[in-house]
Amino acid sequence: MTTFYAIDRSLDVVSGRGHPEIMAWHRRATRDGFVKATPAAHRATKAEAQVLCKEWYGMSLVLALAKGLI
Repeated sequence: MTTFYAIDRSLDVVSGRGHPEIMAWHRRATRDGFVKATPAAHRATKAEAQVLCKEWYGMSLVLALAKGLI
């Protein structure tokens, strides 16, 4: 199963959590709909999500998904 990622950099997310949020979906259409509806969001590759997850959460993408952080 493919996972599709997006990064939400809206002010309400950033101000409440200290950094942008990584989001994941299993349907591309759902992710693309979110990105279209949220001006501060953009699509992300798995590689980008892995790097940002390590930087923001201090753990691997797999571990963050397992813990429910994403």
